[in-house]
Amino acid sequence: MRKSSRRFITWFLTVVAMMLFSGLLPNTGGKAEAAQERFKSEFEFEFKFEEEASRVIPQVRVTKFYFDDGRVETELHEFPKQARAVSKDAQYLESARKKDDPALKQTFYPGCGWGFGTHVMNTEKGPLAFTIYCDSTTDKQPDAKGEKKSVSNHVIYKYDLERNLLSVLNQVQTFGESRPPFRMYYDFGGYTLQEGNGEINYEERNTRVYSLLSNKLLARIAGYPQEISQTLRYSEYTKISNDPKVLAKIGNYVTHRNNNYIGETIILNSDGTRTKSKIPAELPKNVFLKIKSVQ
Repeated sequence: MRKSSRRFITWFLTVVAMMLFSGLLPNTGGKAEAAQERFKSEFEFEFKFEEEASRVIPQVRVTKFYFDDGRVETELHEFPKQARAVSKDAQYLESARKKDDPALKQTFYPGCGWGFGTHVMNTEKGPLAFTIYCDSTTDKQPDAKGEKKSVSNHVIYKYDLERNLLSVLNQVQTFGESRPPFRMYYDFGGYTLQEGNGEINYEERNTRVYSLLSNKLLARIAGYPQEISQTLRYSEYTKISNDPKVLAKIGNYVTHRNNNYIGETIILNSDGTRTKSKIPAELPKNVFLKIKSVQ
């Protein structure tokens, strides 16, 4: 009798414990689910110009829109440790001056005559925001050749919301009336940096393709690529002859400054891998023809 009663008590306590445990699980899960608020975030880069200090402080304004109750919350993240020194005559809008600010702080509108805005990429680790900053000044400084020209500074910023971290992906200084050195390819997830003040160089391939996520160098090419969804398409050029008097006739040849090149289409994927178009390794004789000019 004693053994059977002990078994009954043990069984009874086990059943009660299982019922209590199973009853707590759905309640706990419900509370955890209710604690997850649904919202979307919008980002906007801003730059505060401090005239007396002759510097610009990067800022990121994050606005959260809550779906459940319609609340709107705004946070302004400022990064004074990454302030940039600028000339007193750098570009800004006089109308943005805050009259009630004794320090004469102003909102700085970068762009060197054009605007880039803010772009957001959603990743597995959270949203990332990007922008291109540019300031230009009429102060003339010597370039690589010693000639004094106006100076422009170009910077690509990346903001990580989850870590509240602002980082610089790349920065370049240009002189005179040069083209913008950066181009963004957001669908692909990358950007290009063209060196040489916009001059295409087939031999040096002075256009660099980088990943926005890892900032890894993906390719060195000539010219600008074409963006097609998640891939970039560009041409790899191979010089045919060093003799400017040698002309080449081919389906896709290019002549630049008396130099002859053949092109091969390359597809660059967002992960950095490359695939080439189906061009025969050896061109048919009836397609490829060299003609030496007689002078």
